[in-house]
Formats: sequence, C-alpha cells, structure tokens
Amino acid sequence: MELHPRVSISELDSGAGPSLSIHIRLPSDCAVPEARFLRSAGECLQVQLQKLITKLGPKPEGKRRNTAACLPASTSEVSLCVLDSMGAVMPTDKESGVVWPMAIFLRISGLHSMPGSFDLPVHWNPPSVDSAHMCIAPMVGVPILAQVSCLYCTKADCSWTWQRRVPLARKYDGLIEDAEVWVSISQGQMYTPTCEDEGCLLRFVCFPPAPGDCLCSAPNKHHVVAAPDDAWRWKLLPAPPVAPVFRLVTYNVLADAYASTKAAMEGMFSYCNPQVLAAPIRRQRIIHDILNIDADIVGLQEVDSGQLACMAVLDALGWDSIYTRKLGAAADGCALFWRRSRFRLEGDAFELPLGGALDTLPTLDPTVLFALSRHERTKDVLGFVTTVAQGVVLRDLSVPAKRLLVANTHLFYHPDANHIRLLQLHMLLCELGRRKIMLESDGCGDVALVLLGDLNARKGNFGPSDIGRPPQAAYRLVRDGIIFEDDPDWQHSLWRPDEWRSKKIVPVPDADEEAVICICCRSAGTVDGYGECPLCEGCGILQGHDESLETIPSSSADTLLQLELALPTPLSDPNEHLQVTTYTSTFQECLDYTLLDSRNLRAVATMDAPSIECLSAETALPSAMFPSDHIPVVVDVEHL
Repeated sequence: MELHPRVSISELDSGAGPSLSIHIRLPSDCAVPEARFLRSAGECLQVQLQKLITKLGPKPEGKRRNTAACLPASTSEVSLCVLDSMGAVMPTDKESGVVWPMAIFLRISGLHSMPGSFDLPVHWNPPSVDSAHMCIAPMVGVPILAQVSCLYCTKADCSWTWQRRVPLARKYDGLIEDAEVWVSISQGQMYTPTCEDEGCLLRFVCFPPAPGDCLCSAPNKHHVVAAPDDAWRWKLLPAPPVAPVFRLVTYNVLADAYASTKAAMEGMFSYCNPQVLAAPIRRQRIIHDILNIDADIVGLQEVDSGQLACMAVLDALGWDSIYTRKLGAAADGCALFWRRSRFRLEGDAFELPLGGALDTLPTLDPTVLFALSRHERTKDVLGFVTTVAQGVVLRDLSVPAKRLLVANTHLFYHPDANHIRLLQLHMLLCELGRRKIMLESDGCGDVALVLLGDLNARKGNFGPSDIGRPPQAAYRLVRDGIIFEDDPDWQHSLWRPDEWRSKKIVPVPDADEEAVICICCRSAGTVDGYGECPLCEGCGILQGHDESLETIPSSSADTLLQLELALPTPLSDPNEHLQVTTYTSTFQECLDYTLLDSRNLRAVATMDAPSIECLSAETALPSAMFPSDHIPVVVDVEHL
C-alpha cells in the first residue's frame, strides 16, 4: 500500500461556511512526512502557505525536535509556491478557495535533504475514504460488512481487500522470534469468516478511485470465534418456502442495555455466563439466527443502536428495512426487514405512537376516546408509555395482485398493565383496519394484514406464577374477538405509579375564552362510522364547563375503566402450539406473535418449539445456544 507524495484538498461544507481539508504528504525521508490542516476557503492563500512553512521549519527551543537531515536550518530557507497548468506561479493574495481548484503543483524549495526544489501534484476534491470500521467480534459463517465514509465518491466506486493476521516464526541472529503478517484473503465489501479465520484478527483495505488514497481499517478487537454448535435448532424449521409461500418471523433480540449492564448481569441474568451476555458476540449470534431462519419478512423488537449497526450487513444480503425508536429516552426500538427480491415497498413507511397524550394517539374508537378522556389513571399511564408501532405496505412481486400491510410493535411491559396492552392493541388494529380499507379503495389489489411483535400478552399459564390465571385480555381479544366490560383485566385500570400522576390541571375555559378544538372529531362534529361526536356532542369544539377536560374528583379515583372492545379485523394466531417464547429464571410464557389476516392469509407451516429441556439446559435464556431471552417465532404463509 505505497502512498505517493501529493497534496489533497477537499472542499467541505461546515456550519461556519465553506472550509478546506488540506493534506500534504512529503517524501518519506522528510522529518515531517505529512501535514494536515482544516482552513476556511475564504482565507488568503499566503496565510495557508505560511502555516505550512512553519510546520516544516525547526521547532522552538525546549520542544522535542527531529534532527533528520531534511530539516531546514530556518523557516526562512523554505519557500512555497503554487503553479497552474501552464507552470506559472499563482497569486497568493487571493482566497485559497479560488486558487486551489486551479492549482496543478505545489513547489517546495529549501529542504536540506533535497537540493533545489521539487513539485507535489495537487488534487482538488479527490475521491477519498475518511473512516473505515468493521464488526469488532466476527463469527465464523456470519457475513461482516466493511463500513466506510466516502467523500467525492461512493462505496460502489471503491474496491476492497480483506486481510487476516497470521502469526509466523522467523530466525533472527540465531534465535526464533515470533512475527505476524497480514495476508490477503478475499475481495469485496462483504466477507464471511471461515474456519481458517478462527482465532485470528481481520481487517480490510478500501481503495477509492484514483487518485484517491486507500485506507486500512483497524483490526477487529476480538479474535474470530466459532459459530455455536446449534444445527439441531434449525432442524425444527419447516422446509424453505417456495413462492408464492413466504416466511415471517418475529424476534425480540434483547437490547444490550437490558442485558450487558452490571445491574442486569448481577440481577435478572445472574445465572448467565458473562460471555453469553457480551454485546459484541451476542450481536453476531443474533444475525446468525436471522440468517438461518432466512425469512422474507423479519420483525425485530428491542433493537438498539449497536445491534442496528451490525445489522447493516442484511442490506447487502438483500433485505430492505426501517427502524423506529421508542418514544422518549428509551434505548431501543423496532426494526422491520423485507426481502427486496420478493416484496416492494409501496408509499412511505409509517410510525404510530401507542403512548402519549390522547390527541397524539392513532385512530381511537370514539367511545374509547370518550372513556379515556374521563379516566385520569389510565390517561396518566398512557401519557408516560413509550410504545411505538411501525408499518409498511408491501407489494408481493410473486403475486402482483396481492399486497401486505405489515406492522411490528413491542407493547408495554408492566405486569400490572394488562389493560394498557389491551388498549394499545385495539387502537393499533383500529388504525390498521382504517388504512387497509383506504388502500383497498384504490383498486390496486387486495391488502392482507400482518401483525408481528412482542405483545407482552400471556396466552397461557405455563409459568409457575400464572397457574390458574386466564390468558391476558390482549391475547383473548384476538382469540375470542371481544372483551366485555366485566373482564377481570379491567381491574388493572386502578394501577398508576405515583410518579406518573398528572401534574397538570387543564383549565376550564370561560365563555369569553377561545374555544378548544375537540380531540375526538377534530372539530368536525361527527365521527365516521359513529355519527355525532360523543365528546363535544356535535359542536366540534369544547367550551364552557366541559366535564371531559376537568380533573376527575377524588371520589371517582377508584372507578374502573370498563369497556366492551371488539376485534376490529379478524386475526389468527398460527403458533397456538407454542407454550413459551420467553424463558428466564423468573418468567416463562408465550408473549411473541405472528398474527395473520384470517380472511386473506393462511399458515402453511410453523417452526417446531424447542423442548423445555433445551431452554433450561443452562438454567434459562440467554444461553450458549440462544442469544436472547426470547426465541424467534416463525410461520410460512400463503395468500387465499
């Protein structure tokens, strides 16, 4: 990787105006082999040349100085000038941003080791690679991607070489000395480590188009590790689907923030080997799982920034994706991937908050909105919940007349919040149903609904803490199609942490004050499919002493929220056979779902459940075989 003497100048757009990144590389025998500056494009060229002369000159007394032969006796002996294409000296009293683009050479005179003068070629805005990094803990069989930041070129313009560090033994003065060399092993931006790489370090070199300089990444921090011996897990998968059948998977991958902290390792996951929880290796094992499942649509939950960065390789392997972070300061979010050779995104992806102020939530049934506006405890809890859902409309390229409306979410977790999960699921399905009707009205094909996610809604009573208890209401809404007013889970609506108590009292507007727009009908006075708005009674505005905006009196503080909720659109759970999808030492239940539009989709095959003996082999999950505290839930599907 020989680097030739040259001057590279790149124009940057900084907040303070145009600036120039100036990199001067001198012959290798010079005491100062290179100099880098970041200067304003409006600065006079003479100032920049003087800066370089000072750099090349001797250091002041008292500072370390290099006494190499090429160091000038004084800065006055060094002179610089810029030449144009005709070899003429260019003026130095003009702005550097005007002179450098027309410069061909920088002439340097007065270096002791180089009599006379020499010219360095000047390259204006050359293709360059500013940074290069890669996965820090590669695993055999899991592809890794070379990540670079390019300037004045694209990644597609670059070429790549992967290298492995190989230890060698050599003789030196009769003694055996250990040495290490880097050996080229592959070309291309992506590389899949092999068994030969196990125990070694890797790096890559990126070559931008000429005259750009190549850049070598730092080696990965951890030696390449072997893949887990988990072939038995993938024998539980059905045979790979053939179009028009497609594969879905939902997978809570356990955010690093919840697994790798000291508190997590000493508390909830104290039974785990620390290596099992180590973020760099666990991220690769998650990708290992995703690639073995090889689904056409992948819904992931608890994805944080570190995991998302490692998943960039999925784009190179053929999946498009969106990512939606939870509301507030949450460290994780949801990611949705789809195979671009099978599905094409139509329109824009969308995000739906399932927590926050009532007027920010997706389409609510008017009756539900009216009840929520009067139930302070539930309204307060919803105000602090950070749940989001994400969704896309996908055209099936194998069945062009068919489209999927796919949503992915991770509902609120708290064990006392059964009613919140029920409300979140109902409002999400109401909004998805509304979008489905609108999409089908365009005459461009049928739309089938798919909901992937960790619903945190227990479907059974497998765990010892749940024996004798009915499934949670959010699951029963899907199973039974309706939740009644006297459902036992409405008892949870009395729950509200003290710190979530509303601190704001909404003022009641006087008759002379400006009217408040109704949050239910958005001032229309009527609600589609319902009729007169029950909140504003058809006025479209809230004025006078509207009880719905007043703080609930203390006498009603123990009033339950009791609603009858119907399933907005028929859904089926094709994985009813799964007893457990999360297995920790304190909690074992089924929480993860691939819900299908029962009028438009049919499950063809599912993944067999791993045995409880396998899940508990190392006490609980995560383990050496399972990188998350959840297992992936898989289903193969076809259109009806």
